Amino acid sequence: DEAKNRELDRKEKFMRTIERYWESTLIRDLMEMEGRVIEKRTVVSEEEIQMKYKKMKEQEEIEVLDVIPNIVYYYLRGEKNKRFEKGSFLYTR
Repeated sequence: DEAKNRELDRKEKFMRTIERYWESTLIRDLMEMEGRVIEKRTVVSEEEIQMKYKKMKEQEEIEVLDVIPNIVYYYLRGEKNKRFEKGSFLYTR
């Protein structure tokens, strides 16, 4: 390979680029792992869904026909994920 013959793989710029790529790959993999841990800890019960749905209807935040409990589930799950993320070592705020 011509690049190796010219020893381009030994140049400082190339080595820094490879190092940054390696580090960013590690960070990405770590973040994916942390995301899976948070997702496993996030449990939303049917009772929570019904309570939130009822509260949203009472506060007229939604039209009754516009939201189904499944959507409320994902809303609550997102809210719980935010709380877990704040306890995570990846949380930076």
